[in-house]
Amino acid sequence: MRLRRFAAALCVIPMFALAAAAADPQLPAPAAARLDAFRKVAWGERLRPERPDPAPEGWLARLEAEWALSTLSGADGKALVALVADPDRFVRAVAARAAGIVQPEGAGPALAAALAAEKEKMVRIAQIEALARIGGPGALEAVEAQQVPGADADVVFHVGLARRQLKGGKWDVDSLRGESQEALRAKPSSAKIDAPAPELALPGVAGPVNLSTFKDKVVLLAFTHGDRGAADQKALARLQQESAALERMGVVVVAVAPQEKERVKIWAEKAKLPVTFAADPSGRAQAAYGVARQLFVAGEWMPSPGWFVIDRGGVLRWSKVGRKPDEQASLGELLPVLDAVSRGMKPPAR
Repeated sequence: MRLRRFAAALCVIPMFALAAAAADPQLPAPAAARLDAFRKVAWGERLRPERPDPAPEGWLARLEAEWALSTLSGADGKALVALVADPDRFVRAVAARAAGIVQPEGAGPALAAALAAEKEKMVRIAQIEALARIGGPGALEAVEAQQVPGADADVVFHVGLARRQLKGGKWDVDSLRGESQEALRAKPSSAKIDAPAPELALPGVAGPVNLSTFKDKVVLLAFTHGDRGAADQKALARLQQESAALERMGVVVVAVAPQEKERVKIWAEKAKLPVTFAADPSGRAQAAYGVARQLFVAGEWMPSPGWFVIDRGGVLRWSKVGRKPDEQASLGELLPVLDAVSRGMKPPAR
């Protein structure tokens, strides 16, 4: 009798397990495939203050996973909310960013609960950012609870940004969702020397930023860390000293920041630099130029510092990509290149 009961139990347990598995929310196959690809990236390639040269492919796997999750429909929201508590801290961070854009049902309470228990800095920052976008009951309290005596300075910085949104009006989440959708159709690392430069088509502080609008100008394109980049801001400020020379050569400077347009506007107002500011929150343009999310700075993934010179015909003629935040293009490098390109000549070799 006992043997028969034991055998019956063995038959019942798998049936319950199957039922539970069927009840678990599942990601659509394309999103699941991209997330699985990111899970396979070696941990040492996921989080680097400096990047090797050439950059490992892990940066692209992470971006593609985030793009896919950020474009989910409401019907797939339960699966995204479940990822907020994933055992993999990198997946939790990516899922939190995506949840702030998709805003599925139940994401706000799930993120607030997760934030209260989270220990990893990068995940906390992603959760704070997401709660600022979602809002709702308890969001402000959950965010402000992170601002305690002795709190990490980067976390406090993001609490301030979140409070600004939760108290003063939400930022444009529809634009962020659209950027992720566009990114899924983009071609990463498509920028090549002596080939047409990939179009930016980015939101900017004063309107859309497109390379095509700078026809008959030499464009100095800088991929920066925005409000978290001291080194690139200094490099841009040094260009001010050569404003007369840049004007004579017909050069315009475009600074691309990896944050949303509202945050870039705040940075631009503080920086007071004579450049065109563009926002690339999804990393779409950064990916096209092969620099996206390759460094980890101040609790966020940032692009490698990238400087690109594009001639009057829209052709990419010169580039420099740094392997760490302070590895910027200098005036000594840039001015001879800009002078040569402005005169239709080949840039001097480095």
